[in-house]
Amino acid sequence: MKKSVGIVIAIIVTVLTMGTAFAIQHHVSQSQPVTEQKQTMTSSSSKEEAANQASSSSKKHAVAVSSSKKKAKKKHSTSSERKTSSAKKTVSSESKTVANKSKSPKKDTKSASSERKATMAKSTTTTTATKKSTAKQTNQITVHLTVSGYKKTFFKGNVKVSSKANAFTVLQASKLKIDYQNGVVVYVSGVNGLSENDIKTGSGWKYRVNGKFIDAAANQKRIHNHDSVHWYFTTEGY
Repeated sequence: MKKSVGIVIAIIVTVLTMGTAFAIQHHVSQSQPVTEQKQTMTSSSSKEEAANQASSSSKKHAVAVSSSKKKAKKKHSTSSERKTSSAKKTVSSESKTVANKSKSPKKDTKSASSERKATMAKSTTTTTATKKSTAKQTNQITVHLTVSGYKKTFFKGNVKVSSKANAFTVLQASKLKIDYQNGVVVYVSGVNGLSENDIKTGSGWKYRVNGKFIDAAANQKRIHNHDSVHWYFTTEGY
């Protein structure tokens, strides 16, 4: 009985001792982690601040680097743009020079063609004029004309007339003043101010061809090349 009571008491004492020790250990363990937690929180906060500072400094550094890079890019782009614009200007000036060079031969070609056309036109005009002069020469004949008034010569020399000339047109070639009646038959009444019947009644103008008296109207007598025509004022009627 005493032994069982002692065992019970020993068990109770053991249980109490273990409970007290457990309580003390639990209390110590609770108090110690709080301090460690505080230290941990303090260290973590300091670490966070350091990390924030580091991140802010890194951000500032990154911003500075990016801004410097942007400035460098801007400078590079600006210089490249300047180079590109200068290259474009150079290319445009070279292209203009090439265009001007390419245009100048065209101008030279145009001037050469215009000169050729002008030369051809001049030669054509000269040829036409030569042909006309040749045709005129072919259609003209030379006649020796003498116009004698009363005891005075009004004209003597060669005249050029048409190949279809007659005695009257030859007289007109002398450029003297002629009074005449025109019609189917041409009648010459005065030359150079000397008219029929001025010296006496029945006086007037007659003509000869190659020394022969021609009793025909002056516009009906055909004249040939190198003929001699003599118009004269007569008081004898022939």
